Amino acid sequence: MRLTATWSFLFLVISPAHAAEFRVAVDQAPVFSQPSADGSPVGALPLGKRLHSLSEEASFLKVRSRSGRSLWIQKTFLHPVPPSHEYDVSQDAQSELPFFESSFKRLRLDLGGAGGSLSGQSFIEVSGGLEYFMMERLSWRNAVFYRLNRLLNDVYGLDSSARGNGNLALGPLKLRGILGAGFRFATGGQESPFLEVGGFARLSEFELGFMLKYLVPLNNSNPQVAIYSVVFSGATGFF
Repeated sequence: MRLTATWSFLFLVISPAHAAEFRVAVDQAPVFSQPSADGSPVGALPLGKRLHSLSEEASFLKVRSRSGRSLWIQKTFLHPVPPSHEYDVSQDAQSELPFFESSFKRLRLDLGGAGGSLSGQSFIEVSGGLEYFMMERLSWRNAVFYRLNRLLNDVYGLDSSARGNGNLALGPLKLRGILGAGFRFATGGQESPFLEVGGFARLSEFELGFMLKYLVPLNNSNPQVAIYSVVFSGATGFF
């Protein structure tokens, strides 16, 4: 299956010394995110493309994208390049691969509902966020929120945080763990740095997860707040 570039290009990172060099022996050789041909390929390499690989698993060789992902191609689609014909592929202008990696969408939209307690009074909070993935395990999220208090004034503002992500695939179910830190810009003197931790489960194009956010007080008049939220996210992850 041939996938063409829409907004992203995938690059091979060519390994230094001691890497074996290969040439693609067929036209549109499929590339997979796992060492298995059971799933859909994330792209295809043209006939004659040269690449390096440091390791293999079963009938697959592992290559790496410049974004840091490990990608796999079947050895039957490759011919080894004799050592006398090897060269530094990292200097090859054709190392840019013109196909779209469908499982690597950098943007994720989310909606969340949360609850907590402030000064002995419970509140609910709603938010809408946009998460941008610089790479598979590092993302930056910005979200607008509105907190509805029973007796105190309502609070609204912006949360901005950097997140580390850990991914685990369990068949069709994809899991993502999150650990992050950021700052809350808010009305009513409620500005505060925060820490967050959570986990998501994804089926198809959607995620559902639980997050815990702890607001660190800046002064005595700014109390500690723990916010528990359920978040629904739409887009495709990194699996």
